[in-house]
Amino acid sequence: MTPAGARTLYDYNRWANRRVLAAAGTLDVAQFVEDRGNSFGSVRDTLAPIFGAEWVWLRRWQGNSPRAYPPAGEFESAAPSRSAGKTSTGSGMRSSQA
Repeated sequence: MTPAGARTLYDYNRWANRRVLAAAGTLDVAQFVEDRGNSFGSVRDTLAPIFGAEWVWLRRWQGNSPRAYPPAGEFESAAPSRSAGKTSTGSGMRSSQA
């Protein structure tokens, strides 16, 4: 893997995450957490493991090694945080965990 290749993959991941969050961000909180009868239940519960994995990798880059993802219930909404464009998950989903 070259540095340029890694940047390309990072850029694609960021682009895809923004698209997913933009779509999920159109849901109000009730719609976001509503059980939709699919394998993960709600939209939140579907997105939580994806962005939980992103959070784990961010924490590892910061020198920590979490043993588990934040619980899905920690994600308050899919709306991105407005504070400097950053969130505690590093992914865009607003979490109450720091």
